[in-house]
Amino acid sequence: MDTEGAFDNDFRSDELIQVKSKEAWDNINRVAEEKAMILLVEFRQEFCRKCMAMAPRFRKLPVLMSGRNVLFVEVDAMKLGKEVRKELGVKVVPTFHLIHHGEVLDQLVAGKDLTQTILQVVEMVNRYAPSEDSEDNKGVINRLKSELEGSPAVPRIRPKAARLDADTKTVNEDAFTKWKQAQARRAQINTQSPAFQVPQGEKKSEATPQRADEGKPRSTGGMSPKELLAQLEKAKQKKAESKAAPGPGGAGAEAKGPPKVGGNSKEELLAQLKALEEKRSNQ
Repeated sequence: MDTEGAFDNDFRSDELIQVKSKEAWDNINRVAEEKAMILLVEFRQEFCRKCMAMAPRFRKLPVLMSGRNVLFVEVDAMKLGKEVRKELGVKVVPTFHLIHHGEVLDQLVAGKDLTQTILQVVEMVNRYAPSEDSEDNKGVINRLKSELEGSPAVPRIRPKAARLDADTKTVNEDAFTKWKQAQARRAQINTQSPAFQVPQGEKKSEATPQRADEGKPRSTGGMSPKELLAQLEKAKQKKAESKAAPGPGGAGAEAKGPPKVGGNSKEELLAQLKALEEKRSNQ
């Protein structure tokens, strides 16, 4: 029974009650207190893998333990609100509480072995709400064991529908579909950002964006590589001519140091050329 809509106070112990709001939670507690009934509550979450795997196990209990003074309740813990979860001490899911007159009699956090966990839940109910027939207490555990024989442990991946009962299959697929739709909407919003827009008639390229100075000569000291090489050749030629020429233009010029071309000596030109080559190799 889903209590998310109109409230129904005619709850029975042989049916599962699903609570999906704070108002429904307050209502089921009020009814249980009026009828002096115990609540066996499983706190769960919609996208919790362990909760999905636990669902077919927990949903067997209302029928197997019918006739007892117990109401079996599934509660979406996230929809109760942070304050209620803190008050109840619910920090992880799935968690089981046995509640009577608003007081938590006992509680259990699901372990890795879900079959062992659900058997512990049955034992917890037997302690506080035993059957009038003492043999029925053991019988419930034996029947549950036989029904759960071969049930899978906690899956490491999202449980496949084939591994769950028919009713849980629908819950799992609906939850996973909602998650995929949310991811698709998020991706659509991101791709509609102006940064993703491509001008009409153009194709979006995955290559590295071209720089504004791509293809243009990069100068060092106001000269391109070709100009540097030309200046260097001129310097070499002028130096050779100065060595060959007699008189002041020859030995005298050599004594004053290497010739300069365009205001730069040969060493300066070589240094500029080397710096340019290093810069290009680093880019």
